[in-house]
Amino acid sequence: MKVYLDTSVLSALFDARNPERQELTKEFFSRIDEHEVFISELTRVEGEYINQGAVSEKYPEDAYHIAVAVVNDLDIVLSWNFAPHCP
Repeated sequence: MKVYLDTSVLSALFDARNPERQELTKEFFSRIDEHEVFISELTRVEGEYINQGAVSEKYPEDAYHIAVAVVNDLDIVLSWNFAPHCP
């Protein structure tokens, strides 16, 4: 079976806010070799931002907006939802 994974599936592995979904996702990944799996460039880039801690684990969906900007070679992401990270 051919399966396309979006970032919500990947982030569910680490999202303890929904234990049932997290467990189902772990079960899927334990059998992932039974499928032909596909992801997009957008999903790959978004996942990198989540893995590197560039967005809060509380709001992993924010990585989508950053990834769209990167994939489309945009200069700025303008949003009221991001807090500044100052030293």
